Amino acid sequence: MKDLKNTLAQMCFIPLLCGLGVLGYFGADMYLPAFPELQTFFATSKAAVGLTFSVYMFGITLGQLFYGTLSDRFGRKTILIWSLSLFLMATIACITSTHIYELILWRLVQALGACGAMVIWQAIVIDRFSPEESHSIFAIVFPMLAISPALAPALGGALISIASWPMIFMVLALIGALLLLSVIFLLTETTALQTRLASQINYVQIKQKYQQLLHSSFFMGNVCTLALTSSAYFCYLTASPFILQQMGYSPAVIGFSYLPQTLAFMGGGLLSKRIMSAFGLKTMRFCLIAFVGFSFVFFIVTVLFPLTHALQIILPFSFMAVLSGVLYPSGMTMALNHFPKLAGTAAGLAGSIQAFCAFFTTSILSLLLFTGIISLSVMIVLLAFSSWLCFRLLVRAP
Repeated sequence: MKDLKNTLAQMCFIPLLCGLGVLGYFGADMYLPAFPELQTFFATSKAAVGLTFSVYMFGITLGQLFYGTLSDRFGRKTILIWSLSLFLMATIACITSTHIYELILWRLVQALGACGAMVIWQAIVIDRFSPEESHSIFAIVFPMLAISPALAPALGGALISIASWPMIFMVLALIGALLLLSVIFLLTETTALQTRLASQINYVQIKQKYQQLLHSSFFMGNVCTLALTSSAYFCYLTASPFILQQMGYSPAVIGFSYLPQTLAFMGGGLLSKRIMSAFGLKTMRFCLIAFVGFSFVFFIVTVLFPLTHALQIILPFSFMAVLSGVLYPSGMTMALNHFPKLAGTAAGLAGSIQAFCAFFTTSILSLLLFTGIISLSVMIVLLAFSSWLCFRLLVRAP
């Protein structure tokens, strides 16, 4: 019986890591095609519905700051069980919500549960495997993370076409329950007891680590540049369901409309290492200038010309996604390698800064959704220009 359990655990390990990694993204994106239906169901404004996405990003911001430290001290499996239980409880509460602000509250709690899985699965890989083996595991899992922003809305759109919005959260609850059961019965603790006992939570040391990172212009310049460029994508996710719905597209079509941008991002990621090796920081500068240029193209074709087809939105943003795909791994690699001994803390801080920037910008955009495509186009231009300015002012060759 024990041998059967070990065999099953080995077979399910990679799928389990993939599930833990994509949980937060599925929680964020699967319900996007349901935005118009949520507005009708709760008899509320577009701004209030948009806030359900924004507070989720805020929850991701908070959680990433703490889960790494907590799992070091109390064990990966223990904290993972608690975080998945929190996600499952909050997801069920979303289904039973009767007021939009009740849904907003539970979306925040849902995010606080989901981001535990997003952080801890990476620590499990580092605990369990050598650097070479870890690289191979990451090479399998990260492509799944890259494509999940397209798969989640597509799945959500398909569910909306055959049922109503609670079905999306039922599927999320099912995914959360399966992951929780898998962790309980198949995952073994990867943090040694001696390591946990030695990892006392020392607030003075934690403060010193964060101060060292925050005072580095090279680290903060790269991280903030990426936060601004990725926020453009999250703003697109917040506004596009309403815009495409007003143009007459069905929830299923809206869900599949995110596939080109995601594939474009993956393509840029595949090119990133080769281009970065050849041109270094010049790659970042060129891509940011091009990013600003395509943001103006997006503004021109969506605001100055009549909006008659979804391709007017999808095509220019897909070019921006290619550039983001080059920028993200390049900038993150430079930022984390600048502090190799603080890689875990640096990764958590970088993720929190990016999530907070997404929360802040999508919250502002949610309040301006009544203006339609204009607010989205202006926000994307401002974020693109700010990312270029941030990199130009803060990032110098180390």
